[in-house]
Amino acid sequence: MFSLQGQTALVTGGTRGIGQAAAIALAEAGADILLAQRDDSETSTKQAIEALGRKATIYPADLSSQASVAALVPTILLEGHRIDILVLQVNLTSVFTLCRTTGAHMLAQPLRPSGRRGAIINFASLLSFQGGITVPAYAASKGGVAQLTKALANEWAGHGINVNAIAPGYVDTEMNAALMGDEERAAGIEARIPAGRWGRPEDFKGAVLFLAGRGSASLAVRHQHQHQYPPPYNYPLKPLRLLHLHFLHLPFSCSESLSTQPAKSMAPAKLKIGCAGLGRMGKRHAFHFLNRTPRAELVAASTPDDAEIQWAKVHLEPHGVRLYKDYDEMLKQEGLQAVVIASVTSVHADQAIKAINANKHVLCEKPLSTSVEISQSVVDAAKTRPHLKVMCGFSRRFDASYRDAWTKIDSGLIGRPSIVRSQTCDKLDPSGFFVAYAEFSGGIFVDCSIHDIDLALWVFGQDSIVKSVVSSGITAVQPELRRHGDRDNAVGIVEFYGGKMAYFYASRMMAAGQEDSTEIIGTEGKITVNAQPMKNLVNIYEATGIRREIPGDYYGRFEEAFVEEAKEFTKACLEDGKVPMKLTGAVQAVKIGCALQESLVTGKKIWFDETGRRAERGQL
Repeated sequence: MFSLQGQTALVTGGTRGIGQAAAIALAEAGADILLAQRDDSETSTKQAIEALGRKATIYPADLSSQASVAALVPTILLEGHRIDILVLQVNLTSVFTLCRTTGAHMLAQPLRPSGRRGAIINFASLLSFQGGITVPAYAASKGGVAQLTKALANEWAGHGINVNAIAPGYVDTEMNAALMGDEERAAGIEARIPAGRWGRPEDFKGAVLFLAGRGSASLAVRHQHQHQYPPPYNYPLKPLRLLHLHFLHLPFSCSESLSTQPAKSMAPAKLKIGCAGLGRMGKRHAFHFLNRTPRAELVAASTPDDAEIQWAKVHLEPHGVRLYKDYDEMLKQEGLQAVVIASVTSVHADQAIKAINANKHVLCEKPLSTSVEISQSVVDAAKTRPHLKVMCGFSRRFDASYRDAWTKIDSGLIGRPSIVRSQTCDKLDPSGFFVAYAEFSGGIFVDCSIHDIDLALWVFGQDSIVKSVVSSGITAVQPELRRHGDRDNAVGIVEFYGGKMAYFYASRMMAAGQEDSTEIIGTEGKITVNAQPMKNLVNIYEATGIRREIPGDYYGRFEEAFVEEAKEFTKACLEDGKVPMKLTGAVQAVKIGCALQESLVTGKKIWFDETGRRAERGQL
């Protein structure tokens, strides 16, 4: 009943005190432990766990930073871990974020024979219930932990996730060292404790194991707190009010039920989606729909690649995802409602059209194709089934900063937008990946600058008509790209009818990391986005000066945008709403990207008439 063999627990605050005791207790019961701590310099807990024959992995995280907390669980899941147990020895903001992200992950898991999907154990405080003196912020935070625990328990208990809180009283830890050093006050506190002594971190091992294991399966939520009343709370000790006949006795505490069993309700409908392709972006899309899109359920995945199938057997199949080597067979899966297409670019359009013909909603990675005509064929297929949601994923449209910029532009803040300068610059990949990929990618303008092209169309208007394009490029570090008609650095200029112009720069040789930025110049002002790239707000002070780090790759910059894209696509499908962008815009972006790539190779400027058709300069 108390064995945790085969389970994995994520523990915060595990370097000392109660958090350390909880981590070791879970390991003693057979669980592997993921330790979230400020850095990896403190290894005593890790060593103690490994001495028990269990695995321990440290994930450095600044739990006072919302960005760091938000990235913690996705990082863990991307490395293939499943989180069965979450133990949180932190305060309110981090508790909320980690409960939310871990809870979404647990809800996506299949029910175990015990009827459970996971367990969350929060640490509140005695002050959650009786307040305190001189510590209002701490008391308020821990009170919030208690209320959050009850709210989540009511929502998730019926779905197999037990959410509980332990509320310690006075415990002999580093945090209370000063208080224990005050002999008079410490004696007064000790006199009010039934056991006649302060608690120890080890006293909470049993409670943690009980709440983490099958033994607590019938509990909706139990808050376990030490019944102590320090000055000025000179109340006599009295029995706890019981709402359920569930007891848990510890040397310094007893249990009190804080909620009734939640009423059963119909689970909200979820979009059943399959993922086509499990390469770099395919894996990410799969995890987004599996763990971070609460209204979607990843039910299938397909790839012809044996290595990707093996990866999926470890990371997807245990969560109930059916695997296919044949995309057409996946489309036949009963109940499948939608597909996200993240396979190689050359099959995007074919797979999208097959999904449309099979009556499935489609979210397709950009571009629809490297051919304008083939891209248009997807639009034509979508028109035959107007009830379906068919969207090409341009992730920057879902980025919070770009959306804020667009809202300000749309409000007229900078007048009429006239010039867009935008760049997509990847960090140098010395592995040769982009050289091999260039055979299928359509070239640097179709692969990279297509995001900037879409931004220009977003700003100028989706139906803007291109007048001319011209481009030039070099191979500064990867001359092998030339055999595919590609470059590692390129500049393009696009003029639109109506007095608007866009300047694009694309590169695959940045030294520091991902450098994607945009400047929109209007008749009354300008707006920039990410003009000074940064990973977060941390400044590093060194002998040579002060610096900030930047994201290492495109996903590092736009991860949250990809997740938002998945959520909004799912919402549109379930609620029969509009997708955020026209599919015809994706064709226009390919048209401009292909023309820029052609100009790059031929050295010629390409012209279009006012209907958007190719024309010779003399015809205009």
